[in-house]
Amino acid sequence: MRLSAEIEARERTLDLPAGWQPSGSRSEAYDMGIDQSEPHGAVLIRCKYEPDDPAFAGIGNGFGTLMQSMMATAYRGQRLQLSARLRTRDAGGGTLWMRVDGRQNDTLRFDNMERRTADGVLSGTTDWCERRVVLDIPDSAEIISFGFYLRGAGSLWVRDVTLAPVGGEVEATNGAPVDRVAPVNLAFAPSL
Repeated sequence: MRLSAEIEARERTLDLPAGWQPSGSRSEAYDMGIDQSEPHGAVLIRCKYEPDDPAFAGIGNGFGTLMQSMMATAYRGQRLQLSARLRTRDAGGGTLWMRVDGRQNDTLRFDNMERRTADGVLSGTTDWCERRVVLDIPDSAEIISFGFYLRGAGSLWVRDVTLAPVGGEVEATNGAPVDRVAPVNLAFAPSL
């Protein structure tokens, strides 16, 4: 009986939260929306296919994201933090992300936690934990986009989302600005 309940739950269509839109390289392979079974309110992104399903083979490194975009005007010159609590089940990878674009749709800042060695992308099955992205919003910023995504199989839940300016004591997560004018160590020499 439990198995049929899980199948029935997987077949249900989720309602999108107002103001959020589905996107991603393979968004059609994911269900996204409000998870009514979560007592504290959460959204869910879940892959429609199990890894052993032949349809899953077409997903590859594809992902589905639930996102929104807004004008950057009110945040220019500030440091902006996106934080949320996330939980995963059998996830290929689940994370928050934020991107800041300029006038020509050029990316000025971006962080999806993929390059972090600690407190980064969640994979497998995890309990609720907090993740955050902190970006400086340049004066030339036009659009801020943000959201969360699931890569590959499994499920990602997100709740307690906040997006707010923070002070300079909170370190930006997108790393130092690029100041190198030429490549270095192309022969992979060890550090001294």
